Parts: sequence; C-alpha cells; structure tokens
Amino acid sequence: MSRPTVFVQMPYGYDVKSWEDRCNQGLVQDKTPYGFHHAEEEGLALRYSIDHAEGVFGNLTRRVIKKLLGFDFVHAWRNRREILASDVVWTYSERNHLAIALLFVLGGAAKPRPKLVAQSIWLFDALPSIPAFYRKFLIYLLKQANLHTTLCVDNLRLIRETLPDKPSQAISFGVSLDSYPIKPPPGPRRPHDPLRIFSAGTDIMRDWTTVIDAFKDDPAVEVRIACNDLSPDIVREIDNIEVINGAVMRDMVAHFEWTDVLVLAVKPNTRICGISVMLEGITAGVPVIATGVGGLDEYFPEGIVRYVRPFDADDLRKAAFDLGNDDDLRYKMATQAQKILVEKDFSTKGYARRYSDLTKSLLATSPD
Repeated sequence: MSRPTVFVQMPYGYDVKSWEDRCNQGLVQDKTPYGFHHAEEEGLALRYSIDHAEGVFGNLTRRVIKKLLGFDFVHAWRNRREILASDVVWTYSERNHLAIALLFVLGGAAKPRPKLVAQSIWLFDALPSIPAFYRKFLIYLLKQANLHTTLCVDNLRLIRETLPDKPSQAISFGVSLDSYPIKPPPGPRRPHDPLRIFSAGTDIMRDWTTVIDAFKDDPAVEVRIACNDLSPDIVREIDNIEVINGAVMRDMVAHFEWTDVLVLAVKPNTRICGISVMLEGITAGVPVIATGVGGLDEYFPEGIVRYVRPFDADDLRKAAFDLGNDDDLRYKMATQAQKILVEKDFSTKGYARRYSDLTKSLLATSPD
C-alpha cells in the first residue's frame, strides 16, 4: 500500500533545500521547518513548498497581493500542482492555510480536494479586532479546512466558538532535541554575580517594557534581550541591559549557557507566545519565569515554571530574585521541567508524530 502523500505549505523563504543548509550552519534548528520531516518515520510521504524564482516585478506582485489579502496567495498558486496532487496539505500558520483555502475556493482544486489541516497561531485571538467585512471573508476561508489545529487549549476554545461545526484539536509543540539536546543541570549551585537574566523572542505580544522596567539600572542584575524587532537604542542609557539583534540558533545556545534565569514576559493572549524559547531554555537546564497568560501553563504548571502577573514589573523582579537567592529551587524547577518535556515528548519528533496521528485519523474517517 502506498503511503499517504502530505504536502507541507511553508512561508516563502522556508524552502527546505536552503533550510537544511542553514541548519548545517547552526542558523536554524532541524533540517526542515518545525521538524516536519520526522513524519516520514510515521509512514507518510512528505513534499514541501518551493520558493520559485522571481524577478523584481514578480517579487513586488507577490508582496502587494500578500499585503492586500493578509496572506501569501501567489506563493500557494505557484505550488498548486504539488498541492492538488497530494492527499493532505499541512500548514503551520494562518498565512499558509488561508492561501490554500482561497486556492480551493477559486476552483484550483479538482474534486476530491486534498484534505486541509489548518494550524492557527494568532488569528482567532485577533478576530474580534478585525473589520467585520474582512472577518467574514476570513471565516469563510477557515470553513474550507477539514481540520483545525492549534498549540494550546486556550486558543482551541476560540476556534470552537468561531467554527463549532468544524473538527478541531490542540496538539503540543516541540523543540529539536538534535539542535537543543537536553543538558541536565549539574546540581544546585550559586548563580553569577550579578544575576544573569536572558529573554528572547520576536512575537508582537512580547512585553519588553515590563522586562526593562523590572531590571533597569540595577547593578545586581545583568540582562540580555535577543529580539530582531527591538532597537538597541531603547536601552542606550541603561548600563545593565543589552539588546541583541540577529541572534541565530547557535547564538541562542550560547545565551542559554550564559544565563541563570530565562524570562518570558508577554502581554495577555491565547497564542501561547514564548513556547519555543521556553522549550529551548528548558533543554539547557535553565529555570523559567513567564507571564501567566496564553496557555504556557498547559505545558509546564506553576511550580515547574514561575508565573507572574501581566505588566507587573515588581512581581517579575521579585520572582527573579527569589530564584536567584534559592539554588535548590532553581535546580528543582529546571530538572522537573526537563522531566515533563521528556515524558510528554515536547520535541519536534513528538510534534510530527502527533500531527501524523491526526492526519491518519482524518484520512480514515473522511473518505470524500
């Protein structure tokens, strides 16, 4: 029996050939985005979207249409032959699956269509703030998917409220244990002096203001922030905080080795912002402080991760010094978090397996 064919639609710029080269250079984790190649071990045949060559005019056209629609339809259209020849289409985010849905709506898919598994990260959280006419258009496209997935139950609730008649499921995300192998902490030990704090991320829901307010101008703390969207000028006059642009995977490994505590401050959301960095830090044996919003506690409960109130610089500061002053607590949190990561397989291999299991079930129960 032939293996089901899965087409993985990735954003433009995520071509797997160049991605593997970048992985070999230590720039990104896993040889395919999000480790989807592990699904080959689960009996699926994977194909991936290709970044088709484009000149100045082609690039401009694609970007203009992407800006107008809010997703990259041209990139999907260019990959339509492989898409339509597959049994199932996988997507990682809204900007991918909305483009596939529009391709189907416009008649680009013969019957029967490939099954569309639509993973959403931010859209359902943002829907209430989207203009009504455009929101209706998006919901129409969302209804074209055969299965909706998301990374936490908080967001799943919004999906089911919006699309009560569509199958939906939360699946747990994962970290590449090839690029971020688990490094058990050697035991309770004193932190650095000053206490080293690391924070990272590019999501718009990151709360850098609270991080800066919590620790600025305190000689007892040294802070590194890795964010491409944050200007180093914001901390120009703050001696103990550094903003780093352009950090790649190998840099992240070095930052985790440097730090005593990982801080993930985010604004209220249901997007599980920070889960990638949280998982990466946990593999390195670093205790984590995070804002108590967004479903992160579905992965690691209070006590395993220290959760603080949103926008509360004093609470964040207190949590950091509580951990900094308790060697046994930092060790206990780090080791217990690693235990949960292993037991629940929060790895990209586990993520691909969970995606594969849902896909096999979808094919088995949805023949047309």
